[in-house]
Amino acid sequence: MASPTFDANAIGCPDEYVPGAEYAGGEKVAVGNLLYECTAEFAAFCPLRTPGEVPEDEAWVSVGPCTGTIAPTAGPTFDPDAPGCPPEFVAGTPYGGGDKVAVGTIVYECSAAASAHCPHRTPGELADDDAWTELGPCTGTIGPTSSPTFDPDTPGCPDEYVEGTAYAAGDKVAFENFAYECTETYAEHCPHRSPNHVAGEEAWFELGACTGSMAPTSSPTFDANAPGCPDEYVAGTAYEEGDKVSVGNTVYSCQGDFAITCRQYGPEDYGGSQGWTDLGSCTGTIAPTSSPTFDPDTPGCPGEYDDTLAYVAGDKVSVDNTVYECISGGNSAYCVVFGPIDAGGHLGWNKIGPCVGSLPPTAAPTFDADAPGCPPEYVAGTPYVGGDKVAVDDRVVYRCDRLHEAHCPHRIPGASSPGDDDAWIRLGVCTGTLAPTASPALDPDSPGCPDDYNPAIAYGKGDKVAVDGSRVSMCRRNYYAALCNAGPRYAPGTGLYSDVAWVWLGSCVGTLAPTAAPTVDLEAPGCPEEYSSAAKYEGGDKVLVGGLVYVCKWDEYGAYCNAGPMFAPGGDNSDLGWIKMGSCRGSLAPVASPL
Repeated sequence: MASPTFDANAIGCPDEYVPGAEYAGGEKVAVGNLLYECTAEFAAFCPLRTPGEVPEDEAWVSVGPCTGTIAPTAGPTFDPDAPGCPPEFVAGTPYGGGDKVAVGTIVYECSAAASAHCPHRTPGELADDDAWTELGPCTGTIGPTSSPTFDPDTPGCPDEYVEGTAYAAGDKVAFENFAYECTETYAEHCPHRSPNHVAGEEAWFELGACTGSMAPTSSPTFDANAPGCPDEYVAGTAYEEGDKVSVGNTVYSCQGDFAITCRQYGPEDYGGSQGWTDLGSCTGTIAPTSSPTFDPDTPGCPGEYDDTLAYVAGDKVSVDNTVYECISGGNSAYCVVFGPIDAGGHLGWNKIGPCVGSLPPTAAPTFDADAPGCPPEYVAGTPYVGGDKVAVDDRVVYRCDRLHEAHCPHRIPGASSPGDDDAWIRLGVCTGTLAPTASPALDPDSPGCPDDYNPAIAYGKGDKVAVDGSRVSMCRRNYYAALCNAGPRYAPGTGLYSDVAWVWLGSCVGTLAPTAAPTVDLEAPGCPEEYSSAAKYEGGDKVLVGGLVYVCKWDEYGAYCNAGPMFAPGGDNSDLGWIKMGSCRGSLAPVASPL
């Protein structure tokens, strides 16, 4: 079979790869006479990884060989029917979408999608600039046009800008006889940056000159039929879409595609406008209503969420006296990946409502009743990993959450500072101490040390290395594995952020005996069919990805084999549903069609 070629109708090699240059998904480069394409999913790594250097590279895909160079194409021209150059670009001018400027004899147009950056980016300076689009060369000048005015059909200036006012996107103000409109992209800055502020040009868009004043309009109110202010915003609360809060006498609603950010930012914080919408002002308080309960016929809370269990559709759990249910369908696989209040929890869990007490009959929570005693006291800086248990004040037990294990060494369990609860899960109380256990070892049945850590090697999930010839570390099996090759700061044992990328396993002596390279099936050699996202796989099914064979797991985790691109074999989350078996050669012999 012939080798693949790059565009047989226009043979030639694109530009040579340049480390550090800005590449986007779909861009092609040459390394010698080989052609590579930057993948859209991992385009962020394309400037950092030289194509072909890293095996199974997710950033660059080999397309095939190429020869020569691609013939240049003619440059675009700027409106030949209306020749002339627009005004020269002037930094700081409040350009809007569609505005045209000249830099020398080259014409550029401001992009509507990124117009907020047009006043501050000189056209042509940045590669792949999303603010300015090059249109082509020009000569001469375009005839002058009249200056813009502010709404000639409704003359007059809006209210004068007052710093600290809770302006929202679309609000208009006057400043020194010019009218401005608060932009949607940077609306959170409008209350604190005046239109003439150096950074205010991103927040306020100049509409034109104005004179006089506009007729006053009534101020917005919050639900005139049910007046009163909702509860005051409280940082750290797990707000969800539809929740309303007040800040002072202003009401905000959590809504939109970024409602999850309501848990991270307050309505008036930088970034708060992603999830919070200003509804208007309010006075007083809303009359209290009865609290909703979970299943009035069977009051009480279901079992507390446990990140070590494999939840399925319909399972109910409680977190802080709130009930969540694992949703049905394909997304139920996320119930195993995310907890109900994790950043991605909304993908798999539905919030049902609050609950009180416990479902009868249940005993008070205890820490491992069959093996009483307290685990070791928490010590900051210890390289804890998911599943590790510690005690605080010799009586309260916590378990390190597997999804957030990178934070366990640095966050004190039960502390009140925001974010600590996502690293440690409270299990209950304990008394006494646990019997001591032996120090961890790499593999007592097969002692020996793996190869020493080498910064020149590209490590992957689960790879083990030795540090100082006696301490063993393993590259994490989650998304932090990408940091195992991120330089000295993440080096095992010595890097400042070593524990983020690596897990300490224990000590070792000597060397490990070499083992043979894995193969897929020596008794029946050959490669299975290529993986297809459109196919439905079951436990035991084998697929081929990048020359490597993967088998779908047989247990409940086999559901991930059909959970979408995030869990495809060879990806960052591949090991949840797939087992990598090794390489293969040729193809499997065809089997007869079923009757």
